[in-house]
Amino acid sequence: MMRVKRDILFVMVMAIIVANLAFLLITTLLGIVNAGFWADLRRWGLVFADSVAIYGALWLIRSYRRGRRANKMQEKGKW
Repeated sequence: MMRVKRDILFVMVMAIIVANLAFLLITTLLGIVNAGFWADLRRWGLVFADSVAIYGALWLIRSYRRGRRANKMQEKGKW
């Protein structure tokens, strides 16, 4: 039971992190478009870093869930 609570907590925390990064990415892109900061490399670096972080967090959730699924299958003896 404790493992299930930890799984849910991990996924919820990662979802909050992804949502925060997505909000930051959208606001940065809107700032670039609306204010006309097309040549500001610092803002484009932030866009790139946010994109990589979002991809990494989603990959981490995916691999974590795959690992948990494999452990469940192994515990049940289906492997």
